[in-house]
Amino acid sequence: RAARSAAVARARGGGVRAVAVGVDAGGTATKAIAARDGKAFGDATGDAANASALGFDRAAANIAATVVAAVGDERADAICVGAAGAGREEVARGLEAALRSRFPSARVAVCDDARIALRAAVPDGDGIVLIAGTGSIAYGEFGDLALRAGGYGYLLGDEGSGFALGHGAGKHGQGLFAPDMHGLLRRSC
Repeated sequence: RAARSAAVARARGGGVRAVAVGVDAGGTATKAIAARDGKAFGDATGDAANASALGFDRAAANIAATVVAAVGDERADAICVGAAGAGREEVARGLEAALRSRFPSARVAVCDDARIALRAAVPDGDGIVLIAGTGSIAYGEFGDLALRAGGYGYLLGDEGSGFALGHGAGKHGQGLFAPDMHGLLRRSC
């Protein structure tokens, strides 16, 4: 309703201008940018907001706090969230419901964070993006077809993720500096 009222007022030459917020809610941090009529005026960084790891309420609370920090004294008319884990429909819908309860007058949409990464780099048409952050995923859109590989978390395989790279480096380092660690443990008992 608020977005429609803002659009009507703008069409009539009124001074009301819509505020939209774009959010990247990841496993490490949440970033939000607020814009009025396409021009950024505020941004904020907040805590992690992976609903799969934190639950819908805590993830939504972290996203909401970041949105409020980005808009300052303004009110968001539309909020688009790209969220880690939201490639699964139940995560996207659960997070969307939790955010709608916090921002009842705003239009709220939640999609996969890989999709917003793709559209940030390739605004229109076919494209593919490879993400190697806290997690890892390859995501592409070709016509009406959307494809993904990975993005299932460290338990199921995020081989290119920050977690996997750090874990692998630690295992390698352990082998370099304590090659006979298991033998030492056996002899010490």
